Amino acid sequence: MTEKEAKSSTKSRAIAAALFAGTCNLLSLILTNYQIYLFLGRPIVLNYPEIVTECIWLAPLLVVIVFRHVTLVTFGYALTLFIILMGRTYYLFGIGAFEPKLDWPALLLNFLGAASLFVLLIWLLARSIILIGITFKNRKEESTDG
Repeated sequence: MTEKEAKSSTKSRAIAAALFAGTCNLLSLILTNYQIYLFLGRPIVLNYPEIVTECIWLAPLLVVIVFRHVTLVTFGYALTLFIILMGRTYYLFGIGAFEPKLDWPALLLNFLGAASLFVLLIWLLARSIILIGITFKNRKEESTDG
């Protein structure tokens, strides 16, 4: 196996892990909303706090999309989101959906979402600094050439 084939294989595995992690994130979000629906007995009305919570729960999906070529990140998120999904199905079908408590899959998803927002903020800050540096370098080269 050549080095190029090994890199291609690793990249395709990372993308497959990213797809798996995204699927686990969306399924756990759907099951969480279903559990809330079962507890309330009516459809969920999304107002400001619920929308913010849903966005926090979807933040790991953004990290997986942005870092889909980084194998360590995608496999780590895939494992964590799979554990959250298994916990969510356990709480939904194993214990019962009508208990109004905060369970560990929700806590873990809240923590992972907050950490994901922090990672995205740092990534965005680093990309902005790099872009500003490239822009200043290009302008400096243009001013010295002309």
